[in-house]
Amino acid sequence: MPDGPPVTPGSTSLDDYISGYYGVIGVMMALRVAEQTGKGQVIDVALFESIFRVLDETAPAYAKNGIIRGRDGCMTRQVCPHGHFPCADGHWVAIACTSDKIWERMAVRVLKRPDFAASHPKTRDRLADRATIDGAVEAFTGAHSMEDVIRLCTEGDVPCGPINSIADIFADPHYAARETILRVTDPALGEVAVPNVFPRLSETPGRITHLGPGFGDWNDRLDEILADDGQIRRPRAED
Repeated sequence: MPDGPPVTPGSTSLDDYISGYYGVIGVMMALRVAEQTGKGQVIDVALFESIFRVLDETAPAYAKNGIIRGRDGCMTRQVCPHGHFPCADGHWVAIACTSDKIWERMAVRVLKRPDFAASHPKTRDRLADRATIDGAVEAFTGAHSMEDVIRLCTEGDVPCGPINSIADIFADPHYAARETILRVTDPALGEVAVPNVFPRLSETPGRITHLGPGFGDWNDRLDEILADDGQIRRPRAED
């Protein structure tokens, strides 16, 4: 948050995941080149560069105007209103007015404040008076349940969605319909819920049949894979 220290975004190791995705893209591009030229190449992926690549306008904004992005909490610096807002029932929603047209719909159809649409028509107007705009949106969400906020925003053609906990996700019918959560039986752990295969291809969607080998399960294959000369000490379960 703006008045606090930088925080870790949940428990997700974003750099590890994003670097893996970039690595896969590199492999696919290198394979196409190899098909055409017969030559392979090294794919260089650094964790910090993967994160740097997804920082939007941070680099050009600093290089051009010396802007150093601060801690924006749950709001967005470029547009307003755009962020997370509390509801009357203790839940939160994300509302995203990413254009002047969306803001006009928000002001007129949802907030019932056409005066705001007239007095703050442009993004620059709203950013200059962010406290007023965000305060009006928060007053609206704070007077309604999350379900009603989402319904009213949807009826007003304004992007809005729930801020889900993992418990909410497990109860969400959309996740269920998409089969996003897969339950796999593991010999040692029993049934385990894991994210399903993603992305899914129409002809080869992929499947998960197990959660990986147990410790030492593949020791017998080391002779084949590594041409073991007796010098490699293979780990055993008792280790």
